[in-house]
Formats: sequence, structure tokens, C-alpha cells
Amino acid sequence: MKRQTIKSRLITHYFIVSLFPILFLVWFILNKTESYLINTAFSKLEAVETLKINEVMEFFKEFQNSAILLSKLPFIKNHLENYPNAQLSVSSQNYLSEFVKQNEFYDLFIFTSDSGKIIYSVAKEADLGLHMDIEDSHLADTWRKMDSQQKVEFSDLLPYSYSFHKPALFVVTPVFSSNEDYIGAVGLQLPYEKINSVIREREGLEKSSETYLVGQDFRMRSDSFLDSINHSVFASFNGSVEKNGVNTQASKEALKGKSGKGIIEDYRGVNVLSVWRSLEFNNMRWAIISEVDYDEVLNSTIELKRVIILLVFFMLIIIIYLSLWMASSLSQQVKKLTSASDKIIDGIFDNSIENCSIKELNELSDSFRRVSEELNRVIESADNISVSLNNDQNPEIIKEEQFSGRWKILVRSINHLINSKEKSEQKRLETKELLEKAMHLATIGGFSSGIAHEINQPLNVLKMSIDGIIFMMDNKINISEDKLIEKYRSISTQCQKVSDIVYNIRNLSYTKERLKITTFFPLKSIEDIIMSLGKNYIKLETDNRTCSLLSNKVIFEQIIMNLVKNSIETINKMNNPEIIISLKKSKNLVVDIRDNGSGIPETIRHKIYEPFVSSSSGSDNMGLGLFIVKNLVNRLSGQISFETSAKGTKFAIILPDLMEV
Repeated sequence: MKRQTIKSRLITHYFIVSLFPILFLVWFILNKTESYLINTAFSKLEAVETLKINEVMEFFKEFQNSAILLSKLPFIKNHLENYPNAQLSVSSQNYLSEFVKQNEFYDLFIFTSDSGKIIYSVAKEADLGLHMDIEDSHLADTWRKMDSQQKVEFSDLLPYSYSFHKPALFVVTPVFSSNEDYIGAVGLQLPYEKINSVIREREGLEKSSETYLVGQDFRMRSDSFLDSINHSVFASFNGSVEKNGVNTQASKEALKGKSGKGIIEDYRGVNVLSVWRSLEFNNMRWAIISEVDYDEVLNSTIELKRVIILLVFFMLIIIIYLSLWMASSLSQQVKKLTSASDKIIDGIFDNSIENCSIKELNELSDSFRRVSEELNRVIESADNISVSLNNDQNPEIIKEEQFSGRWKILVRSINHLINSKEKSEQKRLETKELLEKAMHLATIGGFSSGIAHEINQPLNVLKMSIDGIIFMMDNKINISEDKLIEKYRSISTQCQKVSDIVYNIRNLSYTKERLKITTFFPLKSIEDIIMSLGKNYIKLETDNRTCSLLSNKVIFEQIIMNLVKNSIETINKMNNPEIIISLKKSKNLVVDIRDNGSGIPETIRHKIYEPFVSSSSGSDNMGLGLFIVKNLVNRLSGQISFETSAKGTKFAIILPDLMEV
């Protein structure tokens, strides 16, 4: 196989090294741009939806207040109290007609209290004179609910047969006499166009953006903007849910009372960014959904992609040109150094090595010259030393005929040194000292890994808290002062925990320093550890949930954390792993931690508390956990023991209350 020249290799390497950062930068820009556009679109949809919900809820309240206002009018109360002997005056009827017109209602009804008979209607349609207690319509259903509860009731938006099957919404409120006796009811009929106008307001929205309402039957409660023919309120009630309704993830979730957002398929089969919530008023629940087409959100990235591709193309051309120029320059000067190297190999030390224009290569040329000079001196010195040390013949002599030039002298010197019988005790002692230093450094390295192992947990919590704050600030999420203080307190707590861990790790060697003794609740510490580990197979058993311990809280938590992690490493890959932590206290605190693992191998049981001894074969396990636990238990004047078999292992810890200092 033909080998590549240094020139072709340099060109390839320059190109690859330059290409990867460019491609990464392109990917990063496009990815961040896409994420930014999607997040911005979601935020806008959420803002629009919140605005629409507020407007609809305000509209419902005004609708309800209008009905309540009518129920308090004296002439309506008088009419109901004296019916059928008294009729509404012309001025009263004119007032009610003007009230309906100004508020853009469709109709106004007055009902009797006994059978719900409509004794007055502004529109005077076919429902005038009907008895609601026997009628089958959603107006009648609403009256019956009001009559049984004697409070304001709303109907759903459904087609009303007596108004030419137009969708209508009703509110019915009871009327009480001056003595608070129930004497009848007042109702208002609202055409769906009123709600439709609120929902379909589109100022400042994208072309494919829309907000719409869906009822419990998955039919439209407002007209769709994007498909006003097949997904209008009329089409929805006159057609099927499959063709004219909305049976999507968004409508299902919202009608269950859940809020959410995501990229889903809408009723048209198009991918959209969707935000959904439930809209509830007076025991009525609708889904309110705001959406915008996914493709429209990302349209603005298309032009950006074109510009980036063009820039990358021109950058690649420049990179190729620069690679060719630099590779040619370097390859020529490397060839000069190769020629000088060949001379040295042949034993020619004439120092005729040319200088190079590149600083580093020129320094290499100087090095070649110095090597040539040093080889001359070394060969001559080695020859003199070897002659003085040589006492007898060594049978394995290197043949000088295999070499040429001054290399023969070097070979002869080596042969003399091979035959030397003098032993160098000093070299042996130096070697021993170096080995001891290496062992010492290995031990320090192991303890460093152990310390990192111990402080990793609070550092992870610390990082999550800080990342959470950064995320909320980057996404412009409002953070209350209390929430921010809580985060900072969490960060402070974890920093203090790291400080205390370092303090107690140092106490493994410096036992004369005083412990920080406080009264704490061991059960709370163990529950926090179990929660932080997130393993549902860890169980806690205790008959004393209020026991306290006078000791060092941080050291206690490090002991429990190490033993539980030790058990997790043993059983993590089992089908039915189980860890049970039991806690009890009489005079001393006793904590048992047992698992259903395969047990500790018999070969290491006698030295399980020594450093660098581990029953786990994982490359990340330094075998420091139990060594640290043993030392920490000793620091708390406690005792630790274990029982192990093929069915599992149990560690028992006994800790006394310490004296405060």
C-alpha cells in the first residue's frame, strides 16, 4: 500500500481540523435558532391563550351579571307575583327590548316558578308559552337545574331548535320576592357569534395561528380560522367528530382538566405548536387551544440556512488554499531535516544542516547539530570508560561488522559495558526509593479520587440549583423573591456541606481537631438521602420517628450515603433489588442497612475496611468507601460490623450521643 506524503497528510489534517469546528458552529447556530423560535412561539401562544381565557371569563361574568340585574327589576318581580292577572306595561317591554339590543343578546325570557312556563319573550319565537318542566331542550335542562338549586345556571353552547337550530348559550337566574320567596326566573339567550368574535380576534398573530374552543363532545364551540368551512360551529354540530370535530391530544388533555403544550398533529393532520388549557365556568368545561403551524415558525430559518451554507462554501475554499500553502512549505523543510537525519544514521557528523524559515523547525535543525556534536563526545567517552571497566570476556558480543562509521565505536563501548561485572548498589537504592515514591503518589491519587467521590453529591445538587436559576433567567421566567431566596439558601447549604465534608476527610488524619457537634434528627437525614438517590427499591423502617442524635450531622450522612451506595453498586443490575434501612434508638442509635445482593466474597471479608479493597469489579470503584466509613464511624466514637451471605449483606452501625464541646 502506498503511504501518504507529509504534504497530503497535512492538507487532510488541516481540512478536517478546520471543518469540524465550522460544522459544529453551524449546527449550534441552527439548533439554538430553532429552539429560540419554538420557545418564543410557545410563549406567545401562552400569552394569547391567557388573554383569551380572561376575555371569555369576563364575558361570562358580564352575561351572568346581566341576568342577575334583570332578576332584581321591580316590574319583573311584580309581573311574576301577579301573573296571570297582571301584564308587563308597554314601557317595561320597551325597556327589556332595548336592554337585549344594547347588550347584543338574542332573546330574553321570563319563566313561572311552577312549571317554568315562558310567559314573556322579547323575540317571541315558537318557544313562547312552552313549559320547561316537560320540554326537551338545553334551555329546559338549564331551567330545571336552576329550579332545583335556585341559583344561576349556564347551559352549554348547543343548537336550539326554536331559533332555527342556531347554536345558543343560555343563562337562567331565579327571581325572589321581597320576602325572599322563589317566584320565577329570568333567562338570557346568547348567540354563539358573540363568543366567536372574542376568540377569533387575530391582531398581531401569525398567518397560521388560531385559538378555538372545543366542548366535552369534541365539537367546536367557536369557528376555526384555518378551516372555517369544515370546522365551524355549524359544521361541527351538523357533521361528525372525525370530520368536523377536534379529537386531538390537546383537546383530550384539556377536557380532562389538564394544561400543557407540545408539538402535535392538529385536526387538519398538520404538525403544530399547541398550547392547551381547560376553561371552566359554573360546572361547564371547555377546552381552549391556541396553535400555530410548525413550518411557519421555522420558515425564518430557511434564509439563515442558505446564508450559512454559502459562507461555509467560501470558508472551505479558503481553508483548502491555506492548507496547500502551509503543507507545501512545511513538507520542503521537513525534507531538509530528513536528509540531515539520514546523515546522522550513516554516522556522518559534519554539522552541515541548513537552517529553516519556520521557528520550530529551525530549532529542530539546531537540535540535530547539537546531537551530532554530543554523539561525537559520548562515543569517545564511552569508549574510554568501557576500556577501564572491562575485566574479562563476555560471550554475547555484538558484531561490529553490522555497523558502519563512528557507530562501530559506540557498539564497542556497549560491548565493554555489557561485560562489566561491577554491581551498582547506589542504582539499586535509587530504584527502590523511586518505587516507594511511586507507591506514595498512587496512594495520594487514590485518596484524591475518594475525596472527589465524597463531595460529588452536594456538588451535583449545587449545580442543579444554579442551572435552574440560569434556565429561568435565560427563558425570562419570573422568579419570586421567596423562590430566589430558597434557591440561594439551597446553594449555601450545599456549599457548607462540601466544606464540612472536606473538614471531616481531613479529620481522618488529624484527629486532634474538634468535631462540630449538633443535635439533629437521623430519620430526616436518611429520608433526604433516599430521596436524592431516587431508587424506589430503598425502604425505611423505624418504630421511633422522633429520635434525635447529638453528634456530627455531616459525618453521619456521609456514613449512610457511602453504605447505601455500596449496596446499590452490588444489587443495581438484579431483577428485584431491595435495600432496607432500619433505625432504632434506646441508649445508642442503631442503624441497620441490608440488601439482597450476592454478599461479600470470602477472600476479602477480613480486609474489607482497608483502602483500595472492593467487592465491585467496576473500573470506577476505588475501594475507598468502606475505608472512609470505618474512619468516620471511629470519629463519632461508634462501632460498625457486618454480616454477609449469598442472600445479602447487612451493615450495623452503633452511634452514641457525643458530649458538646
